[in-house]
Amino acid sequence: MTKKKVQDRDGVFMRRGSYYISFNDAQGRRKQRKLKGAHTLTQARSLRAAELQAVERARVLGYTPPGKETFAEIIPKYLHQQKTQITPAAYERSRGIVETHLKKEFGQMKLAEIRRADVSKYLSKRSIDVAPGSVVKELNTLKHF
Repeated sequence: MTKKKVQDRDGVFMRRGSYYISFNDAQGRRKQRKLKGAHTLTQARSLRAAELQAVERARVLGYTPPGKETFAEIIPKYLHQQKTQITPAAYERSRGIVETHLKKEFGQMKLAEIRRADVSKYLSKRSIDVAPGSVVKELNTLKHF
């Protein structure tokens, strides 16, 4: 009985004239990504090494650093996820909160740039107009992001 060689699927490869990298992210999921700005194999390998370093940092820290997405870009993903997890009535309430109130206030901000002071300012403005229960529900929805 002979053992089969385990093929390492990570690395740099070329497809249709562009370099791609393949690696496992901090959660163990396989990622493949086209490299922009890599014109040689050496450049592609150095970009992959930088990506692996970021993955290792995320694995050591225990969380993935925030991305460059804005609040408005995340809304469709969030609502799609929520639709499968909560009742239709609760989904409509969350959708209304997100699209009517939170998007207006935080829509153009990057998620990583939303600070406690921004949230506090928003809550102060909202508490003048609505009941305390509504403010709490909006805050909990914002935290869930």
